[in-house]
Amino acid sequence: MISVLNLAILLLASLVALTKADIRMNCYPIVNWVVFDLNSLQKSDADYEVPITPATEPPSEIVWNICGYAKKVCNAKDSFANLFVGDNQCFHLTSPNTVLNVTYNLIDENQPESGLTITFDSGDDAQLDEKYSFTLNINCDANAESVQNMKYQQIGSKYIVDISTRAGCPKVNPSQISKFLQENKWILLVLCVALGSILTFVGFRLSKTTFFIFGFCITMIPILVIFFSFLITDKTSDGAKWGVIAFAAVISALCGYISVRLERVGFFLIGFGLAFVVTNIIFLAVIAPNVENNQTLIFMGIWLVIGLITGLSMAKFKDYVLILATSLFGSYLITRSSFTAFTDLPADLEIAKMIRLDGFKNFPGIVIAYLVVWFVIALIGLYIQFTKKRELDKKKEALLTPPAVAYYKI
Repeated sequence: MISVLNLAILLLASLVALTKADIRMNCYPIVNWVVFDLNSLQKSDADYEVPITPATEPPSEIVWNICGYAKKVCNAKDSFANLFVGDNQCFHLTSPNTVLNVTYNLIDENQPESGLTITFDSGDDAQLDEKYSFTLNINCDANAESVQNMKYQQIGSKYIVDISTRAGCPKVNPSQISKFLQENKWILLVLCVALGSILTFVGFRLSKTTFFIFGFCITMIPILVIFFSFLITDKTSDGAKWGVIAFAAVISALCGYISVRLERVGFFLIGFGLAFVVTNIIFLAVIAPNVENNQTLIFMGIWLVIGLITGLSMAKFKDYVLILATSLFGSYLITRSSFTAFTDLPADLEIAKMIRLDGFKNFPGIVIAYLVVWFVIALIGLYIQFTKKRELDKKKEALLTPPAVAYYKI
């Protein structure tokens, strides 16, 4: 998946989450840039109840709620899920009065349509130095407006509840475009290598072409993401998919033309392209190993700050930023598309997840090779373009220097 696609999905998912998130928990969780809407699961005047008591024991049950605390309170502290044992005991299955230990995962990472798993850790203390936890598996059932097929299982101090409902179906699902690109990876390879080569090695000299490419890509990819996320399904014909691409190409070509005609717009877009590459590097090296939650918002914040700085600095340092942006971004297109076509290189998000879980130890060799090749191509592009810039500067200086005048005595 190319970096512009990552950026577009990131923007779309983050805007949905930012505009509609609940302050107590994220009711619009983003997992691998797949967005879910959990608000329909919230009960305003009751709880979901799961009886768990064999006939020989005191009556016990799990009560839980989503996007709002359980109405049946345990020990005067709010929590999303509580375990009541008999009439006199209760335990918090989720951390009371906080949601700092909530994680979201796809039930099947290869099939986002399967649903969402939410895990609440750090409940009350249980036996054997363990804490209670609560996991909710929300299976996708597009025809179930209410919660169906509720069942539970217990593994030690872990309580797991499975349900089926429409809320488990993604609200924004970019996997369709990922599948389409994977099915047509050879076409993607040719396009990315061609565009990447132009940007990496002659982007500075062909500045108008560079403006067009950036304007075209930054317009086309969000259009594709929106159509493929909201309208395209597994049942959509290939002809309809290519029709969407043709429509996006026409609009994107118009925006590329505007970027060429309005040079400041072109430079600003290139500055944001450079900012994305820099942010991606910072994210993989610093954020991913140390931060588990809110990675999307952190990425967005860093990218916007660096983007504004580089975009606005183009007026003064446009030649240098242009060379940096075209070399880094173009080499990324070449390397990422080539490794995607010929190897099993994980997506950028998976690489970030590897770094977060294991740091840089036991790093897969294919990822190291990918990063090395990327930066080697970028360095070659930087060298070629800066060398050409020096040659052009010398020619300009020679043209501006008045010719020497010889004086003769008469």
